Amino acid sequence: MFVQVFYDIPSDFQWFEFKLEFQCLTGIGRVSVDDVVKWEGSDFDQPIKIGQKGNIVKIGMKSELSYIILVDDSPLPEFIRRHMERYATWEVKFEGLTTKVISDKKDDAQEVVMMGRKMKEVKKGFLSGGWSLLWTYGEVNFRIEFCFKGATWTETLFMDEVSHAPYVPRNGKSDDFS
Repeated sequence: MFVQVFYDIPSDFQWFEFKLEFQCLTGIGRVSVDDVVKWEGSDFDQPIKIGQKGNIVKIGMKSELSYIILVDDSPLPEFIRRHMERYATWEVKFEGLTTKVISDKKDDAQEVVMMGRKMKEVKKGFLSGGWSLLWTYGEVNFRIEFCFKGATWTETLFMDEVSHAPYVPRNGKSDDFS
């Protein structure tokens, strides 16, 4: 049986599609990052660098059919959790493309990256229990709200007043087999 498993791995203001493919009987596999093959073979210990920071991704094989994805020596779920403490991400359709909007969540930051570019002229606004970031791209007005609604912290992106929920990364458990 041939298995394909997809993960989304963050690195600062970027997310990478990490695809692990392997033949169960032979243990021969291939790893691709954003559709670029990084290695092929049976040596799953090959480190792979991603992002401008050069995060190191490793596959730790526990047994023939059991493995763990490590990023900078942390299990992937822990690495993603820490990333999401610092950055908020949404995936939206814009100008016919699917793109990610990524914002630094620090309350003193005004940095937003969309379509791989840092947005210019991002303005900060203040809300009851939080703050907002506002900018225009093309003809579309964008707003991100970071705030408490009651006792719940919310992170919402608005595109021309239409709200978008935060991005949920693929974690390899999507049963994407072929």
